[in-house]
Amino acid sequence: MFVQRIQSDAVKISIVGLLLGICFSYSQIYVLSIFPLAVYMYISTQKKTFKEAIRLQFLFFLTMYLSSLSFLWAMYPLSFLEVSRIQAIGLLLLGWGGLSIMASLFYIVISVIAQFQKTSFLRGIVLVLGWCLAEVALEYAGFPWLRVGNLTLFSPIFSSIASIGGVFLCTLLWLLVALCISQMNRRGMILLTVVVLLWGSIGYLFTTTPQNSSTYLVSLIQGNISSQEKWDEEAFRYNEEIHQELLSQVSNDSQAIFLAETIFPFTQYQESTLYQEMTSLPVYYGAFEGEDDIYNSLCSVETQECYHKRYLVPFGEYIPKWMSNLFPLLNDFQFAGYISEGKEAITLTSLIGTISPLICYESIFPHLVSTGDLIYIASNDSWFDGSQEPLQHVAHARMRSIEQGVDTVRVGNTGITCIIDRMGTITDQLPVRTRGILEGNIHIYKEGSIYSRNPWIHNILPLGCLVVLLMISLQGDKKRILELKLMLYGR
Repeated sequence: MFVQRIQSDAVKISIVGLLLGICFSYSQIYVLSIFPLAVYMYISTQKKTFKEAIRLQFLFFLTMYLSSLSFLWAMYPLSFLEVSRIQAIGLLLLGWGGLSIMASLFYIVISVIAQFQKTSFLRGIVLVLGWCLAEVALEYAGFPWLRVGNLTLFSPIFSSIASIGGVFLCTLLWLLVALCISQMNRRGMILLTVVVLLWGSIGYLFTTTPQNSSTYLVSLIQGNISSQEKWDEEAFRYNEEIHQELLSQVSNDSQAIFLAETIFPFTQYQESTLYQEMTSLPVYYGAFEGEDDIYNSLCSVETQECYHKRYLVPFGEYIPKWMSNLFPLLNDFQFAGYISEGKEAITLTSLIGTISPLICYESIFPHLVSTGDLIYIASNDSWFDGSQEPLQHVAHARMRSIEQGVDTVRVGNTGITCIIDRMGTITDQLPVRTRGILEGNIHIYKEGSIYSRNPWIHNILPLGCLVVLLMISLQGDKKRILELKLMLYGR
């Protein structure tokens, strides 16, 4: 019976991990994520052996990441690497499994700490705090792709809490809701409802209350050029003609033009000259910049300012050191390894206001957003056409808008190209995998959100959770230390 129960829990937790991973891929079912989270909390807060707890945590997070990262297979057969199909399958399995396993390991230690607690509710609190801190740890490890806080975007009230405490606070509260449901804790649910409604209403009213703002018409260019076409020498002229035609169709009333990430494999000087010939309007674009060190950059034709990408994409622009040490053969493959990391957080000046630039993958990192009047995200999701990756990616952009209390323009080579307001709502959007111009209004506000005006919040909330976690851990059942030693050392 005992073995059967373990197997049953393993199956259940694997299923809910799979379901939660699916919820991350479809904004229409974000609200349903509360059910797999509640089941996860119910199973994980039961008293178990350390070995069983670790096993179940690993299964849950592994299946969650494997299902949500399945979009990596859209890159098959990795033609840009010039590898065989067998090698492509091997590399994708390594990236898919490696990233999933790496992320899962961050949560395992929390399951051990939780098992020292004497009550299921305290075990749940440890799991909630640990999950939040694991998201922060993954941020600094370079892969914070799945954030529970993004799932609260289904509710304008709930997600508005991000304008006060960032996506971290949304994650914390959504997990606490799941815990209270799993424990059938009515008092906890009442308290959480009051907190969410109070903080959410404050954030919502702040972002929806009319302010002195300026409205500008901007144009976003989606050329629908895939990554393979971009690097094809025979397609250079075709790509240039497409963008010349699109730029010629931009309204003269437009006050700024935004383009996607490195739509040409040209240098900053070459692209700037090209755009000056195509249009007299201010243009913001992606280009490669530098001589000895080559950077993936966002630049302004008008001021010649350039922002260099600071966070590179694992397996896309570099191989994580721990992975290359484990598998030295990976060093033989060219993962755009010539791209250097930028060091400086800068903004781009413009007539419409101060622009905070982010390049593609960087939009998933809250701390990378510089204080500005408008967020400009240039992306290239063409590697993952037909998958759910662009939808997962744009959820991060929506959350950055709420956190900063500003509008966002997001431009993708093949999509998703959209304008996002300070509530995180997509107000205008081009269909993916189409060629076109998105013209829409953006608003420049006099002041940003509470979160953007108090940057210390980004650090103080995780620190507070860590302190509470340590205080709870010190009150744990010391008798179980012997059990843990027996598991680790066998004596």
